[in-house]
Amino acid sequence: MKNQRAESQLREKDNEKRKTYIREYMKNKRNDTAFRGRKNQKKRRKKISDVIRSFHKNIERGPEYVCTCCHQLWFRSSVKKGNLLVYSHCPQNIVKLCLTGCKSVDNEEWICFTCDSNIQVGELPSFAKANKMNFPDKPEVLN
Repeated sequence: MKNQRAESQLREKDNEKRKTYIREYMKNKRNDTAFRGRKNQKKRRKKISDVIRSFHKNIERGPEYVCTCCHQLWFRSSVKKGNLLVYSHCPQNIVKLCLTGCKSVDNEEWICFTCDSNIQVGELPSFAKANKMNFPDKPEVLN
């Protein structure tokens, strides 16, 4: 009985210590956040403008890179140059199906990261042209 009472008192003391610690922690956190918020407001504004500028720079050239495998249009940040040497460890039948010789920007063959990652693991990309996943021809009225 004494042991149970002693254990109960220890638990209560631990709980009080824990509650006090949490209260102090939250109080300090609120104060720090308010201080940091005022102090770094100009820096944050500058960072946002930098991010916007970076975004505009990244999309400066539209999605004009054509993936040689899926023939979809991509931004430069989503493609890499298609190089046969990179896929020397991959099944060559899949590589031959995917690297079709379709060239776009700078007369280079580009491959999107999605198709590239599928080829790297030895799979035919689900949107590959070789998988009969191609876009319909452009209607004449859109010319």
